[in-house]
Amino acid sequence: IWPPKSGPTKLTQDDLVIRHLWTREAWRYPASAQIVGEIDYSDRTLYIADFNRKIHIVSTTEFTLGKPSHIRTYVTQGIISTGPKAIGPYLVVPSRDRSLYCLSRREAAFVWRYNSGHILEKAPQLILDTHANKKIFALKCGKKGPLVGLGVHNGEVRWKLPDGEQVIAMLTEPENPKSKRSIMVVHNQDGSMSGHYVPTGKQVWRFPAPDFNLFVNNGREDMVYATLNKGSMLCALRK
Repeated sequence: IWPPKSGPTKLTQDDLVIRHLWTREAWRYPASAQIVGEIDYSDRTLYIADFNRKIHIVSTTEFTLGKPSHIRTYVTQGIISTGPKAIGPYLVVPSRDRSLYCLSRREAAFVWRYNSGHILEKAPQLILDTHANKKIFALKCGKKGPLVGLGVHNGEVRWKLPDGEQVIAMLTEPENPKSKRSIMVVHNQDGSMSGHYVPTGKQVWRFPAPDFNLFVNNGREDMVYATLNKGSMLCALRK
């Protein structure tokens, strides 16, 4: 409890117990080159990328004599500039060879590849449309390229938003038909915000938002989390 209370109920030295926890190295795994970007962790497994274009899938619970005993790898054709991202049963890997690789998380086996035509430096977002029963990866292509919607299971292009940056919220219109009930809110390169049907990407509305600075990637909730140019933070619910 901090800060300490004052008066009869204040903290005393007898209220505090300090335990010294000694840590030791359980195992060590040498990648083939310097590790790139962030390390993703899910289901007791590490997902790592290195400068040798190699993806490493390392189990953290199976090791022998100080080394992991269950390791799977995959090599991309181009240099990887950001770490892999575990999403559902898949592992998505943006590469500077202008492709997004989709691998299976269990076997590190190739599932599909999307050639974007742009250098990729960001992992895609997972967009869930529970009403139309669809899952889509929203991929930002390069710095000035489009925001592309890809089918999760096959990498098929569902839509392209030429100046889209990222999905920042999900809205629901329950009175609409199923294909138009889920609306994604997108932050655009010109600073505006726009609403689009998830299955088709068709724009529903758009308005300028020049006072907003930084948005949180949010493809699940009906909340917009952002900072303002004046230094404050905003949490906005659809009105």
